[in-house]
Amino acid sequence: MASEVVVEFEAVDQLPGGRLVLPLEAPGNFTWQIVKDHMREQAQTEMRDQMQYLIAEGRWVQMWNSSSVGDQSADAHNRPVAERRAVTTEVRIVDELPDGKTVDMREVQGYFAWLVLKGNITEQARAEMQAQMQYLSDTGQWKQAWSGSESVSS
Repeated sequence: MASEVVVEFEAVDQLPGGRLVLPLEAPGNFTWQIVKDHMREQAQTEMRDQMQYLIAEGRWVQMWNSSSVGDQSADAHNRPVAERRAVTTEVRIVDELPDGKTVDMREVQGYFAWLVLKGNITEQARAEMQAQMQYLSDTGQWKQAWSGSESVSS
């Protein structure tokens, strides 16, 4: 059975260091803080709903129950990327999506991508979100629990 994690998006006026995207997490909670006007509300809602679906289905797991996340992060950070990268993550801006969607996803074993319809996320926010997702995966804070079948969307 999948662990329950609440996913939220929060629009903020600014973030430290001029960032546009900042993931915050605690056991059972994951929040993307995004500077206003850098990701449209509809795209945030669709991504949140799809993330909630992936977690509820047990396809992605927040790893708070294993050893200390800080210890995992430090250990993973000291290993070469080739040794620690179990999943490649991307956030891609696309020209079209089916059925009026603004966000969709693609997932196969070892790969996950968010597809965001052009005009719904800025390039800088896209790049920051992709880098943060890759870091969370590389450091073992989130784990893909592959089911063995390709997933196109929720």
